Amino acid sequence: MTAASPTIRAPRRRLPRVLAWLVATVVVLVAGGSVVWFTPSRFVPLMTRVAYVARGLETGAVQVQGRAWGYLAAGESANPPLLMLHGFGTSREAMMPMMPWVREESRCVAPDLPGFGRHPFHQGQDHDADWYAAQVIAFADAMGWRRFDLLGTSMGGAIAAHVAVLHPDRVGRLVLVAPAGVRAPEQTGFMERIG
Repeated sequence: MTAASPTIRAPRRRLPRVLAWLVATVVVLVAGGSVVWFTPSRFVPLMTRVAYVARGLETGAVQVQGRAWGYLAAGESANPPLLMLHGFGTSREAMMPMMPWVREESRCVAPDLPGFGRHPFHQGQDHDADWYAAQVIAFADAMGWRRFDLLGTSMGGAIAAHVAVLHPDRVGRLVLVAPAGVRAPEQTGFMERIG
């Protein structure tokens, strides 16, 4: 008996397939990156929605004096309401990182203030402190809140303080986070340089 001679196979041509796959992957990544870079308006809403879901946030809207106010919400509806006001140049999304910290004890609601986020500027209105305070109270009325806690950052902090001064019977707890227009009683050297 003779031993069978081994069969010699031709080497597979995998390299062209691997290179084609790599080229296709690079093209998809570059094209996708270009869409994100040059037209972020298509990408940002998707990523915003992903952030809402990841943080367990709800979206909603309520009519206030004939205008829709969109808002984010978190926490049980039975919890005491906490109205969260964002700062200048931002939107309701600026409140997202704080919501997980207070959602266990409060029903957190963060609207887009008029002129910011998805809430258009109210033509013909002076967007001053008194007007914003009246708008915040109208929003609380539309939500069915007689009394609510209030948290504001930057401009939202200034508005929240104004609301609390004008309507102390409506505001429970007041939390001001770096409120605009408020100076600390003691100024450090750093605060003096930047303020």
